[in-house]
Amino acid sequence: MNEERCLLVPLICLIWPILSIVFGIIAGLMLGISITVWIFLLALIRTPASIFKMMYLTATTTEEVFTNRYLDPPLRITVFILAPIPRLLFVAGLTVYSLFFGTMNYIGQLTAMMFNNDWKSFDLYDGLCCPIGSEYIKVSQDESDDHHYFMAMKGLKCFCALVPGMLLGVLPFIPFSIAVLLITLYRLPINVYKTMKLALFTVVLKWDLKIAALLILPISHAIFTLVTFTTALVGSFFYFVYSTTKNIAESQSPFHEWGEFRVGLTKYYEAHQQFVGENQLGRYDHPTGIPSGWQGEIYGIPIQKILKWQWDFLVCCFLLLISMLVCFTGSLLIFTMKLIPSIISLWESLCTNSDIRCWPCILMLFLLIPFGVFVFSLLSIAAGTAMSFQVPAVYLANGYRVGFRFPLKVLGKIDRWDCFGNGRVLQCLPEREEEPEREEERLPERLIENRQSAEESVGAYWDRFASQCIWSTSCLLSKGWISLDDVQSMEPSVISAIPTVAILDILSDTVNDIEAHKDEDILWKLDGTLCRKENRPRHDNIAALLWPKVIHIKRLLDRKVENKKVFAETHNVQVLQAMICNNADDVSSVLKAFVEDSKIDDEDTPNSSINKEIRSKLIELTLIILRVKPFQDRMKSIFGHKYDTG
Repeated sequence: MNEERCLLVPLICLIWPILSIVFGIIAGLMLGISITVWIFLLALIRTPASIFKMMYLTATTTEEVFTNRYLDPPLRITVFILAPIPRLLFVAGLTVYSLFFGTMNYIGQLTAMMFNNDWKSFDLYDGLCCPIGSEYIKVSQDESDDHHYFMAMKGLKCFCALVPGMLLGVLPFIPFSIAVLLITLYRLPINVYKTMKLALFTVVLKWDLKIAALLILPISHAIFTLVTFTTALVGSFFYFVYSTTKNIAESQSPFHEWGEFRVGLTKYYEAHQQFVGENQLGRYDHPTGIPSGWQGEIYGIPIQKILKWQWDFLVCCFLLLISMLVCFTGSLLIFTMKLIPSIISLWESLCTNSDIRCWPCILMLFLLIPFGVFVFSLLSIAAGTAMSFQVPAVYLANGYRVGFRFPLKVLGKIDRWDCFGNGRVLQCLPEREEEPEREEERLPERLIENRQSAEESVGAYWDRFASQCIWSTSCLLSKGWISLDDVQSMEPSVISAIPTVAILDILSDTVNDIEAHKDEDILWKLDGTLCRKENRPRHDNIAALLWPKVIHIKRLLDRKVENKKVFAETHNVQVLQAMICNNADDVSSVLKAFVEDSKIDDEDTPNSSINKEIRSKLIELTLIILRVKPFQDRMKSIFGHKYDTG
């Protein structure tokens, strides 16, 4: 007898959990279906009254949802017809919710009670999984409870307003898009002309980039026209449909916001005007081709850099191929080795920390854990492979050595993703290390010093020229050819005359000096500096642009007539200065008298044609100088100088 009991106890321990599960499933299904049917019938009984109240409120409400303006009357009728839909959807959703979640809860409770033999802990209402009281299904007579009905009415109204909103909203978007296209086509010729002109004559672009720009600009304008029209077509469609639907739903005129039609077109046309205006293309549109405030920037196609980019591209492709192979293979190895231990670890954690009353959910999770871990492993392998795409940026920033070591760093980082407490698989992988600075991008100190000295040399030339302008201004003031008020108020005629006279003084002193005998020598008489071809700035783009024009003017002044440098003589230099300063309607009486005595305007005056050519070249050079930033930065010191007029 005792032996039979010893055999019966283990048998009961083995069978009892199975019986509890079977009992919980059968009883839970029966109870869950019964409760769901009860909830469905209870909600269905209340449904006619709820629908009636919804229809009643729809028909009688005045200002809360519906008015008598615009499209509200037909919308009221439509919502009145569709009034049963919200209640029917509520009943269906409530029934499905109760059937699924309630039944699962009852199965778990009954299984736990059967297994523990604890029938007192059963809670019938807990199986509903949500508070289902009569307040959710009754028809209240209290107006404060009508909020849910008004929300349902507003939702139906917005849904119904979408139909007329789309029908009316499609009317303006096609004319709007066509208007945008016409504006673009109307402004296209001037935009093409302006951009092509700037690309051709600007000094900012080198010849290779000019050719590329001239070839690309027509294509860019054509693409811009197409993109603008497509954007206007799609954007205006959604805008007008949305605004019309919103206006109808808010009991306003469907055409309330259509006034933005004209405003949008006006802004678009003004944007085209601003594109060719002073603040954008106008800054570069100058006869000299020099933008205002130019600092010597010149852009071209860097052949050497392109070759280096091609080499870097090939290296990046090679490193990317190697990195993808290493990261994929390593990630696959790591997460394959972690797969089974991770599943077992999660199963143990689930069985240890779960309540037996929720065994259906536990069983579902128990079955889903392998699938979830497998999906996580696949995503981790994909993430590890995707991280290999960082290797081009790492190589470009840190060089070859770090680029080749990067896949191992990625695998080390992936191996440390210890989400399930399994530790690392590949202990030999390197930890995170500091990435050294790429040596190729470090500039030698000698090169930096040379650049700084070159910048200081260029600045010294401009400082000398500003000093020369101050000295020339003092001379003109002492002669009475210009007034101090014109200098201090920066009259345009004086702004152009002062640097022009300064250039003339520098070049005339150079021509008359014995030491400056070479063709490209320039003498700064103020401090005795002699600028030769060998020591002038070589890498300054402004100097490279100005230098040929300066040498051309110097050669004109150095021209000899009967073995005499007549154009650089003192009297002829004064004549040239007078021709330069005589550039306004109102000039000083002293200058006017000198012009009349010298017969500057007389064509028969000796050297008249050459002097006019010299003056035009000087003014052309001055117009360039007035546009560059180094001179603009020193204009304050020139025109704000305290001149002695005593």
